[in-house]
Amino acid sequence: MDDSSVKEFRAKGERIWKILSKQGLVEKVVIPDDPQMSGKVGYGEAYPAKALYKFLGYYDSDMNIAFNPSLSFTIDASVCRAYCHVNSYDKDRVWVDSDKGQAYTDRAVKALNAFRKLMEVDFHFDFAIFIDRKYKKAKGMSESSAVAAAVAWALARTIYPGDEITAEFVSTLARLVSGSGSRSAQLDPALWISYPGMSPYDSHSVKIGNDMPQLHFLAYTDDIAVTTENAHKAVTASPFFEPWVQNKYSWLMNDLEEGFRIPVLLERATQESLYMHSLLYSSGIITNTKGSIEILQKFTEFRKKVRQIYLLQDTGPSIVLASPDRAILAEFSKFAGREGMVTRLAPKPGSTPDNELLKRSLELFDSG
Repeated sequence: MDDSSVKEFRAKGERIWKILSKQGLVEKVVIPDDPQMSGKVGYGEAYPAKALYKFLGYYDSDMNIAFNPSLSFTIDASVCRAYCHVNSYDKDRVWVDSDKGQAYTDRAVKALNAFRKLMEVDFHFDFAIFIDRKYKKAKGMSESSAVAAAVAWALARTIYPGDEITAEFVSTLARLVSGSGSRSAQLDPALWISYPGMSPYDSHSVKIGNDMPQLHFLAYTDDIAVTTENAHKAVTASPFFEPWVQNKYSWLMNDLEEGFRIPVLLERATQESLYMHSLLYSSGIITNTKGSIEILQKFTEFRKKVRQIYLLQDTGPSIVLASPDRAILAEFSKFAGREGMVTRLAPKPGSTPDNELLKRSLELFDSG
């Protein structure tokens, strides 16, 4: 992408910020004062974000600033519960479902280094992360967004006064772990404001529009050994990347003029899922499997007759279908000849820790 395109996207992003500001939907993030090494254990809980408008590729991969804003809501296919405290070691430690996970530790250290730089704190942290899934291991079910949001809430509640913590501030922290995590930290539907040249202190998520209407979901989960990190790096070289980003800005400007209408957003989400996988293919990344391709074929055939069914697919073979009518999803399941996993819109995340998981977390933190 050349400099003129980057400047254009920055100008469009700044315009979106100004419009949102005039509508009272966005303002500068208030950073809590005086972080404390309190000795307490902070708790965070979050659900995975399913994107309506997606992002891929970071303009600034150190601070996780994307090329375009993105929009999502959360579902209850999984839930992440995270516990955090400040440790007395000179390193950060992470346990996932009671096991030390190197991949999560590496990702956490990168994010925490960015956090320490931005917030000018010198603490090191322990995290105990527990993920409760309705499915077996899968790629494309947005678990990383829930993890990012849960650990961000846990960290904030560990070192900042509770009355100074806002979802907007936590969403800036979650972004450092995973861009989509910024949206998981906010109420639904959530818009993550991000564009080239944006201050890392300001890139956060806000709730937009009305609350989500009643929707039903049917998930077909699958797994594949492709990382989203590799996709972020690869897609920016695709000849289709620039028009794909451009599309998001056009849609958002339309939404800001006419309102965020859920049926319109779901229709665009279906297009967006297909566009994104075309972008991935053009970047040499294929994440669909035989099973997911079969479901996509059935979806295309079924949608010729029934329009109120929508496709939500991220950078993995797992597929989530949405409809305002549960009977439509049941009919699709019969048509496809495969039972999917039923899931729903996520409830508001809790803020009270589970006593057994808290006890287990303290045991891990004390294990050295």
